[in-house]
Amino acid sequence: MRILKIFLLSGILLVLLSNAGYSSKITFELIENDSYLFEYSNSYAERNSTSNFFIKELARYNLSGLYSTKYTFHYSLRESIKKIDEHTFTAEAVITGQKCTGDIFYKDFDISDILFPDKMNFTLYVNDHGNYIVNREFKNIMKGPNNEFRISFEFETFNNQSEFNLVLDAVKFYSVDEDRQKFQERISYIDDYYASLAAIDFSKNKLGSMDYTPSNIPGILLRLHESKRIYNAIYRSEFLHKLNFDAKKDEQFFRDMNAFQKKIEQVEFNYVKLVKTSEYIKFSESLTRLAEDHVNLICEFVELSNNTKHAYQPYFYKLGKSNYSYPELYDLHKSISSVLLKSKYCNDSDIVFDRFKSEIYKAYLVKAEKQIEMENFNIAKAIIESAREFYKSTLGKQTPVESNILMSKANYGIYNSYLHLIDRAIDIGNYSLAENYIEKAKNFQEINRSTIISKRQIQNASEELVNLYINKGFRQIETEEFEEAVYCFEQAQAVCSSIGVFNQDYIIKHGLIQSRNGLYLMLIEKAHEALAEENKEVAQSCMAKASDIASYYPTQIHQVEKLDELSGELAYQKYLNDISDGRKLLATGNYTMAYQKFLNALILEGSSDFAIYDPLVDLFARAATPYLVDQCKLGELKVKKNQLDEARAIYDHCFQLQSDYGLFFEKDLMASLTILNNDIFTRKCENINQEYDGLLNQFANVVESGDFITAMNILDQTNEVARDNYYCDLDKSIVVSYREMYEPAATYQELAGEAQKALQEQDQKHFNEVYEKMEELSSRYEVIRKRIEPMPLHYLFSAKKNLALLESSINNYQHEEDYATAFRILNVLEANNTSLKDTKPIQEKLAQRLACADKVNHSDSNPKVNVEKYTGGKTFYKYFKKEYIKEW
Repeated sequence: MRILKIFLLSGILLVLLSNAGYSSKITFELIENDSYLFEYSNSYAERNSTSNFFIKELARYNLSGLYSTKYTFHYSLRESIKKIDEHTFTAEAVITGQKCTGDIFYKDFDISDILFPDKMNFTLYVNDHGNYIVNREFKNIMKGPNNEFRISFEFETFNNQSEFNLVLDAVKFYSVDEDRQKFQERISYIDDYYASLAAIDFSKNKLGSMDYTPSNIPGILLRLHESKRIYNAIYRSEFLHKLNFDAKKDEQFFRDMNAFQKKIEQVEFNYVKLVKTSEYIKFSESLTRLAEDHVNLICEFVELSNNTKHAYQPYFYKLGKSNYSYPELYDLHKSISSVLLKSKYCNDSDIVFDRFKSEIYKAYLVKAEKQIEMENFNIAKAIIESAREFYKSTLGKQTPVESNILMSKANYGIYNSYLHLIDRAIDIGNYSLAENYIEKAKNFQEINRSTIISKRQIQNASEELVNLYINKGFRQIETEEFEEAVYCFEQAQAVCSSIGVFNQDYIIKHGLIQSRNGLYLMLIEKAHEALAEENKEVAQSCMAKASDIASYYPTQIHQVEKLDELSGELAYQKYLNDISDGRKLLATGNYTMAYQKFLNALILEGSSDFAIYDPLVDLFARAATPYLVDQCKLGELKVKKNQLDEARAIYDHCFQLQSDYGLFFEKDLMASLTILNNDIFTRKCENINQEYDGLLNQFANVVESGDFITAMNILDQTNEVARDNYYCDLDKSIVVSYREMYEPAATYQELAGEAQKALQEQDQKHFNEVYEKMEELSSRYEVIRKRIEPMPLHYLFSAKKNLALLESSINNYQHEEDYATAFRILNVLEANNTSLKDTKPIQEKLAQRLACADKVNHSDSNPKVNVEKYTGGKTFYKYFKKEYIKEW
C-alpha cells in the first residue's frame, strides 16, 4: 500500500519565543490533508487482512477485477507543538477521517463508513530548523470519537531559538475483523432493499389484473389480504432501519410503497363496492379450492425465490413465509365472514371458517408434499414452517406428526442437495465452491441433527476434496506455479482440520515444504535478475517476500547461498547509499540524521565482508561528536528537572557510543560527558541531603509527639541513607547524638509494651521484672522523667479485665515500699474513673496488708491518722479506710 499526500495548508509558526518568555503555549501548528490507498496485497502478512477481504468482496459483488478494485481513505492531519515548561514541549498529532472515495459503492449504496479504518500505525518525527531531533513510533492506535486518531508525547530540547516542524511517516491504516460481519450484513440489507422493489412491482401487477366480477369475490378477497400482508412485511423490513431510510433521501422506495398502498386502497374500494352491490354471493369453488388458493398466494414469493436473481432469493424466501399474527387472522376471519353473510353459509359462518382453517392446513401439507416430489426442498421447508405457524396461531396446539415427517423429508432433501452440489463443484474443479457447500452442509446437519444423524457423507466428500487439493498442488509444483500450490496444500490442511481427520498430514506438510521452498527460490531468482538489470526496487521487493516466507516458516525453508550473495549486494548498495546520504546531511549541518546514516553504514560494515570506505570513521566522528554533545546537553536538561534516571541513561548511552566507536579524543565530547556526569553526581547528592534532612525533621516531629520507638526507626533509616551514599559527605554526628539522647526513652517504651503484654498473659512475675527495669531506667535518665509519664500503669491497669489480676498480685507486695507502689496503682485507677464497686476487693485486700505492716513497723501510730494520710480524705478510698481501721 502507498500513501498519497496532498498538502493543502503549510505549517504556520504561530508564536516566536523571546528572551523574556512567550505569550502563547503553541509554538507550531500544521494542518494538511492526506490520503491512503487501499488495494489488494499478496504479502503473507496481508493475505488474510480485513482490508484484503473488503477488496475481494467488492470486486466479487461489483464484477470488477481484483487488482483494479481500490478505494482511498482521506483524512486531515493536525500537528502541533506546545511549550509546557522550560525546554520541555508536547508534540501532538490528530488524524481525523474525512471520507473514502473510489470503489466504495455496492449497487449505488455508499458503504464507506464500514471501510473506514479502525487502527493505524505511524512514526512521528520532530525536526528543529530542518534537523531531526526525536521520533516516536506508534502501533495499534485505536480510532476514537469523531473518527479521530490522537497521540501526544513530551520531548526536551536545549535550543532556546527553536523552529519546529513535525513529519508523519510509515503510515498504515487497517480495519478490525469485526468489520467483516458488518460488511456482510450491510450487503444483505442492500440486496433486501432492491428485492423489496421487485416485490412491490410484482404485487402491484397482480393487483392490477383483478377480475371484478361477483363470482371472483373470494379470489379478490384473498389477493387483497395477501397484498396487505406483503405491504406490512416490507414496511417492517429491517433494512429500512439499518440503511437509515428517510422519505426525502430515498424517494424511489417510498414512492413505490405509496403507489403500492394506493393500489391496495383502490382494489379494496372496488371490492367493497362489489360486495355491497351483490345481493347474493355464490361460491363457485369449494372450501378446499379456496384454501388452496390462499396457500398458493401466501407461497408465491417462496416459489419466486427459486426463480429470481441470487441477491433477491433470501428476501423473497422470508417474504413468502407468513407468521400469522393475530391481526392478520382477525382481518382474514372478518373479511371472509362478511362474504359468507351473503352466501348460502350465512347461518353457519363460524363453522365454515373453522372448516376453512382446517382446509388451509391440509392445503399447506399437500403443497409441501408436491414440492418435495419436485425436489424443491427449500420451498417445501418454508411451506411447512408457514403451516406450523398457521396451526399454532389458529388452534394453539402442537402440530400433527405428518408435518414433522414432511419436514424431515425436506431436510434430507436439502442435505442431499448440498451433497450433490459438492460433487458437482468437485467435478468441475471448483474446489473453493465445494468447500463452501461442505461448510453449508455441515452447518445444516448440525442444526437438524435430530433428523440427519450421520456426518459420514460430508466427511467422505471432505476427504475426497483433500485428495483433489493435494493432487492439484503437486501438479502445480511440476509447472512451477508455486504460489497456487501453496494455496492448495493450505486449503487441504484447513479441510482436514475442520473434519478432524489427519491421515494425510505427512503428505500435505511435504507438499507445503516443496511449494514454499519453490516459491522462495523463485523469488530469489527474480531478485537476482532484477539486480542484474539494476532494478533495486523489484529486487528489494522480491527479497522482502522471500525473507517474509523464511521468517514465517523457518524450519521448512532451506536457505541458499545465493540469498546471502543477494543480501550482500543489497547491503553494499545500502551501505553506499547511507554514506552518500550521510555526507549530504553533514554538509547541511543535520548532524543527527547524518549520525544515523553513518551509524547504519558502520553496522553494515561490521556485519559484512565487502570493501569498506576508509573515510567513514572520520565522517562518523564529525557527525557523532556534535550529536552526542547535543545529547549531553539534553541530559543537562534532565538534571535540571531532577529526572536523574533519564539523565543517567543518556550519559550511559553516549559513553557507550564513545567507547564503541573510539571517540575518546574528541575534546568537546569528553568535556560534555564529564560535565554531565559531575552534574548528575552533584544533583544526586543534593537530593540525598534533602532526603537526609527530611528524615531528621521527621525524627524531630516524632520525638515531639513522644513516640520514641518510631523515632529510633527513623534514625536507622538515616544510617541506611548515609551508608548507601557514603560519597555524599552526610553529617552523621548529629544522628549519633540523637541516638544517645533518646534511645533510653525508646527502650522504656518498649519495656512498657512488654509489661502490658505480660499483664494480658497474666504473667505477674515477668511483669514485676520488667517494671523494675522501667523504674531503674526512669531513675537514671532525665529524658524519661521529663518526656514520659514515669508510671505507665495508667495504660496497664486502666482496662477492667486487669483488675482481677491486680487484686491477686497484691499478695506479692511483701514490703512497705511495695505497698506504697500498690497504693500508687490504686491512685491510677482513681484517676481513670474506675468504678468504686470494681475496686472494693482491691482496696480491702490492700488495706489489710498495709494495716498489718503498719502495726508491726509503726505500732504507736494512730490508724485514723494513718488512713487520712493515705487517702487524703477522698471518698473513693472508703472501702480502704473502713478495712484498714477494722484490721488495726
